[in-house]
Amino acid sequence: MALPIFHTMSHEILPLLLAVGFVGVFAAIIYYSIKAQRKMIARVTAFAERRGFVLVPGARKMDSPRITGMVRGKQVEFFSYSTGSGKSRTHWVAVSVAPAVGVALTFRITRQGFVSKLQSLFGAKEITVGEKAFDDRWFIETNKPEFFRAALLPEVREKIEAAATAARKHVNIEFKLENGLVRYAEIGVFSEETLMRYEAMLPLLWELADLAELEMSM
Repeated sequence: MALPIFHTMSHEILPLLLAVGFVGVFAAIIYYSIKAQRKMIARVTAFAERRGFVLVPGARKMDSPRITGMVRGKQVEFFSYSTGSGKSRTHWVAVSVAPAVGVALTFRITRQGFVSKLQSLFGAKEITVGEKAFDDRWFIETNKPEFFRAALLPEVREKIEAAATAARKHVNIEFKLENGLVRYAEIGVFSEETLMRYEAMLPLLWELADLAELEMSM
């Protein structure tokens, strides 16, 4: 006679166990997310302090802080942002350099791939520089085709290739000049390695910012 009672109790307890398990998993996700966020903030804070940069807290508690400072007469900023929403939300980390004067040039340099092929189909205007290996690897858009094609000298292209090689596993990377900011971005979070690599990339971004200033003076 005990078996039916046990069977009834199991039906009553099972939903409770499932609910407790769900709450436990949800709580663990929140706990580890907060822990990871705190580690990231500590990492970014230490980096800013070592370099003499300013740390700007995020607007909300869980927002990542920004690192900003003036280097070689140009505003430099390390920051993160998201695109998309819900399950399709993508987290990016970026470093930007602001040209010292307002500029008219815009450009976007990304790796060739499925997305760039779709962009071409929908009307994106690609430029090439005449070096097959480089053109095969990079999809370049700009509002000043003749100027930017000439400005992408072999030494500039080598620095772009070196930055991409250092990025290694990051497939989605982009160099961009938009809204007056030269920016490099890739999918991910600010690890110690990423911060150091982004800092090493600043000379290339300064050079691209200088090109935008040069175009304005012509």
